[in-house]
Amino acid sequence: MKSKSYKLNLFIPVSIAIVVVSISVFLTVFYLQFMAIEERKMMSVPNFEVEFQNRIASSTNALDVLIELFEKDKEIQRLFKNRDKKQLFTLLEPIYQKLNEKMDITHLYFLDREGKVILRVHDVDRHSDIIDRYTFKQAKLLGKSFSGIEFGIKKNFTLRNVHPWIVEGELIGYIELGKEIDKMMNAISNVIDVEIFMAVKKDIYTDVPQHVEERLEHYSQFDNYYIVYNTIAIPDTLEDLFEFGMNTDLHLAIDKKYYHTSSLLVKDVKQMDIGYLIFFTDATFERELFIRIMLILFVSATIITLGLIIGWKILSQNREGQINNMTKNLEKIAVTDEMTDLYNRKYFNEQGVLEINRANREGLCFSMLMMDIDFFKRYNDTYGHQAGDEAIKTVAKLIKETFQRASDLSFRVGGEEFAVLVTHNENEDLLLRANGLRESLISEAIAHSKNDAARVLTLSIGLVTCKSGNIDTLDLLYKKADESLYEAKERGRNQVVVYKNKELIG
Repeated sequence: MKSKSYKLNLFIPVSIAIVVVSISVFLTVFYLQFMAIEERKMMSVPNFEVEFQNRIASSTNALDVLIELFEKDKEIQRLFKNRDKKQLFTLLEPIYQKLNEKMDITHLYFLDREGKVILRVHDVDRHSDIIDRYTFKQAKLLGKSFSGIEFGIKKNFTLRNVHPWIVEGELIGYIELGKEIDKMMNAISNVIDVEIFMAVKKDIYTDVPQHVEERLEHYSQFDNYYIVYNTIAIPDTLEDLFEFGMNTDLHLAIDKKYYHTSSLLVKDVKQMDIGYLIFFTDATFERELFIRIMLILFVSATIITLGLIIGWKILSQNREGQINNMTKNLEKIAVTDEMTDLYNRKYFNEQGVLEINRANREGLCFSMLMMDIDFFKRYNDTYGHQAGDEAIKTVAKLIKETFQRASDLSFRVGGEEFAVLVTHNENEDLLLRANGLRESLISEAIAHSKNDAARVLTLSIGLVTCKSGNIDTLDLLYKKADESLYEAKERGRNQVVVYKNKELIG
C-alpha cells in the first residue's frame, strides 16, 4: 500500500499563510508610509511658523541694535538736524552697502517728525514724500519703536523697524530699517525641506502705479490670486487648490518628485488677510521607499515558495547594497553644497584644521584663498535669482577646473562667497593660479551691466600663504584672507590681493 503524500496539503496552507502574511505586511507598510507622509505634511505649517518667528525675532533684535548705533552717532545727528542730505548720504551709503551685503538690509530711511522722508539711503533720489505706513503710524502713536511685516506693492514682505529718534529729550525724527524676507524664505525652505509658494490676493494691487501693473503681467495668475513668490517652477496643477479650496491635499508629481500640499493664511502687521503660503512637502523618498518595500515583499514571497535559503540570501544582498548606497549619499550630502557640488562651510571648518595639521607634519606650505563675486546682489536684482544661481554654478565649475589637484580643496562658504585651501611646496605660484581663475571667469563673458569693475561677471580674491613651520590657525588665516579680499574690493574689485605681513585691525 502506497503512503499518502501530504506535500500538496502542506503546500496549500503554507502558500495561504505566505499570502496572508504578505497582504498583512503590505497593508501595514502602506498604512505606516501613509501616516509618515501625512505627519510630514501636517508638520510643514508649524515647522514653518516656528522657523519664521525665530528668524523674525532674531532679525528684529539685530535691527534694534543697528538703529541704536545710528541714533547715538553725533555726526549723524548733526547732519540730520542740518538737513544736509548730501553729507548724510556720503557718510551712510558705505555702511548701508555693507549691511546689505552681510545682513540683507534693504531699506534705510531717515524721516522728520511728521513722516516726511529726509533721506532714503537705499534710494537717494527719492525723498520729500510722506510715509503713511502702519508701522510708522504705530511708532508715532505709541512714542516708541514698532516693528512688523508689511506687504509692499513690489511683490514681497518686508520686515520694517521704526524708531522714534529722541536726542536730549527731544523728538527730532524717525529712523527706519527694513529687510525684505525673500532670502529668509529660501533659507526656511531649505531648513524645513519644503517648497514654498506665496499667493497674494489680486485686490491688494488696486490703484497701483503703471510700472507695477506692467510687472504684474509677468506673474502667474490663478483665480483671484497672483503667485508672487515660489521656490520651484509653478505647476499647472496648482490651479486645483484655488478651485477646490486651500485645505485640499493635492498629490502632485512634478519632475519625478512626488508632493503633498498644505497651506497657511497670511496676514500682515495690521492683521489684514493678504493671501496664502502654499507648501509642497516632498514625499518622494517615502513613496519610492514604499514601492521598493512592496517589490521586495513580492520578490521575497515568490522566492520563499521556491526556497527560503536562496530567497534570504538575495534579499540580504539587496539590502546591503541599498544601505551602502544610502550611506555614501548621506556622507556626500553632509559635506557638499547641493547647488555647486563644492564642499560646504561645515566641511571647511572641519577639514581646514586637518589640512593645517598635515601641512605642519609634512613640512609644506599652506594657503587660503577667499573670493567673492563682484556686485552679486546687483546681478541678482538685474537678471533674477535663477540667473544668479547659474552664475554661482559657473564660478564653482571654474574653481574646480583651476584647483583640481588632490591637495586642493574648494568650498562654497556663503551665498556668493568661495574659499580654496591648498597644501603645496614653497615654489608653488598660487598668485598665477588665482589670476588664471579670475581671467577664466572674464573669458566666460557673462554680462553684468551693473558691475562697476567691468561689464561682465568678475571675481575679487584675497590670498594668504604661510610657509612651512609658520602656519597660522584656521581662524587667523580666514581673517587675513578676508582682509585681503576686502582690500581687493576697496581697490576696485576684479583683482587678486595677497596678504602682506601686518597686524590685523579689529
